[in-house]
Amino acid sequence: MSVNTYILLPNEARPEDVLLVLGILCGKKATMQPLGESSEHVVVEGVSLQAAPNQFGCGRMVVDGICSLFCIANSQNGQRGDYAVKTGFWISCPCNDYYQRLGVEMVRFFGGEVDFNDCDSTDVDFAWSTAPDLMAVNGQAWNDLQKRIFAVKPIKRGKGEPA
Repeated sequence: MSVNTYILLPNEARPEDVLLVLGILCGKKATMQPLGESSEHVVVEGVSLQAAPNQFGCGRMVVDGICSLFCIANSQNGQRGDYAVKTGFWISCPCNDYYQRLGVEMVRFFGGEVDFNDCDSTDVDFAWSTAPDLMAVNGQAWNDLQKRIFAVKPIKRGKGEPA
């Protein structure tokens, strides 16, 4: 059994927004593009969400050339493997400093929790309150969320981490 880092984001976190933030944190280029007459939205190059065959609600968040992370979109059953867990948007990563920092930054943006090492006795190594704007769909709230996504900065890579 391998050691993993688990990131739990709130149910309100839309997979599309999670993918945008993940791509930016990994260093992919983001641009703001028009959306209708008075709005803009963030577009990030080289990111995709792929379904996991025969696993409802599961998939892979892919950042081209950098990572492919297993995710469970809005888990409602409260299970992660053999463990009872809180509901939310789960992302599983390798257990190393890069992915732990990635988890912390994702949780700072969306809210949620990070378990740095799923094999140790600590289940929550970092936690942050749920961001209030995750459900924005139009108007100024939408524009503000898009600006917040666009303002995310890439995390630095260190020795032994994805290029």
